[in-house]
Amino acid sequence: MHTCRQILGFIAVVLLSAILGASVYESVVLVPNFRHDIPNSLEHYRLFMSQANPGAYFRAIAPPTQIALLVSLILSWKLRPARSWYIVALACLIVADVVTFTFHYPRNHFLFDAPLQQPVSQLVSAAQGWGVGNIGRIALVVVSTIAAGLGLRTTILARPQGAP
Repeated sequence: MHTCRQILGFIAVVLLSAILGASVYESVVLVPNFRHDIPNSLEHYRLFMSQANPGAYFRAIAPPTQIALLVSLILSWKLRPARSWYIVALACLIVADVVTFTFHYPRNHFLFDAPLQQPVSQLVSAAQGWGVGNIGRIALVVVSTIAAGLGLRTTILARPQGAP
């Protein structure tokens, strides 16, 4: 049980780190490209992302991350400090997903799927809002990653049952 807790905690931290890295990449590399020279930049972005977009990555990695955190929480339930850290990590990741679905998805549709016939000022505002919102989402993932790391640290330092 002790080893399973550590392995699942490690997997959760690695997956959260992958989400964090991809989120920062989006803000540093992708967002400046689609926020520049709107609507032309959005048209180019749409053409470039015609086969896959960052959403495909996040839809593939987010569920296993949530599962790894949930299982880590369950396996660490009797370890109070670890349990608390995993609750924080899972809660932050869930809030980040709520932000994604309620804030980012509508803007994604407006910027990347809907016809580019809206006024440029609305497109610029949506793109700027998307970028600012992504910084908030990154902050949630940072807190989640740190909390999961602290949960993992707690499980590593905990003595296995029956150990002297």
